[in-house]
Amino acid sequence: MKIKKSEIIESLNRSGYFLETRILEVLAKQEYKNFPNQTYPDPITGKSREIDILSNGPRITEHLKLNQSLQFEYQYQFCFECINNDQPVAFFKRPDKDPYTIFGKFFYAKIERDFKEEYYKTNNPPDYQFNSFTTESKEFHYNQLLKNTQYCSFSQKRGNKEWMASHPDGLHDTFNKLVDFCEHKILGYEDWMEKKSAWRRDVYTTLFFPVVVLQNELIEVSEKDGEVKIENKNHIIFDFNRFSDKKDGFLIDVITEDYLPEYINKVRNGVTELKNSMIELYKNVEIVEVEYLKKSNEKN
Repeated sequence: MKIKKSEIIESLNRSGYFLETRILEVLAKQEYKNFPNQTYPDPITGKSREIDILSNGPRITEHLKLNQSLQFEYQYQFCFECINNDQPVAFFKRPDKDPYTIFGKFFYAKIERDFKEEYYKTNNPPDYQFNSFTTESKEFHYNQLLKNTQYCSFSQKRGNKEWMASHPDGLHDTFNKLVDFCEHKILGYEDWMEKKSAWRRDVYTTLFFPVVVLQNELIEVSEKDGEVKIENKNHIIFDFNRFSDKKDGFLIDVITEDYLPEYINKVRNGVTELKNSMIELYKNVEIVEVEYLKKSNEKN
């Protein structure tokens, strides 16, 4: 039996394929370089897995002339998974208002030129400035919202009309894929920076932002004195806890499709201000000098 045209359309509308296409259109209009369906090895099985969209943001650069020329290069990449959710995805509002530290919970690869040794008596090292900005500054978007740590979605039990709130396996797998892909990318960048990149003589940073884009409803729920409150949201920052020897959690942005342009601007502004913060740190200090290769055919 051949599928009918109407059934093709219905099936496609239930999928996330059109959502991916619309997201690519938004990114392309802002001149992002996009790579759909990027693969990576599963860290457990070694089998090939796939992420929906990898998108490279614009280069954010600046040049300083200190005791030696110093180039600053900041980049960021979005790692998107796109979900056409039939039912709302709910995150639970935290009753406490104290922000959790984001230190070590986001993804980046970086190299920074050291100061001359005598400057460390009066100046913090570049790594301190990087960590201070990213964990405290409101310009860095991870500091703009409290982090949610619990979520659920909704499904009907078989044989009756009762709805059940639970962790959907598909969404949990999506969070794991995003974390695995970002960690895979970081390992590749760190190896490249150490062995091959010309940026290893300057200040170079790439940040990776894992993002879930929902086509439909995103809500935040809370309960007080038996009354349940439901709030529609366009952006949640999820602190994904899974066992890791290296991290205490992994930050993942969950946004609605309509919020994508504003989200992109938030990230771009944060990375730009991070670059500006590092520029201010380096101004008027003496950096460790390195010998640049003079012949283009010499190996790095």
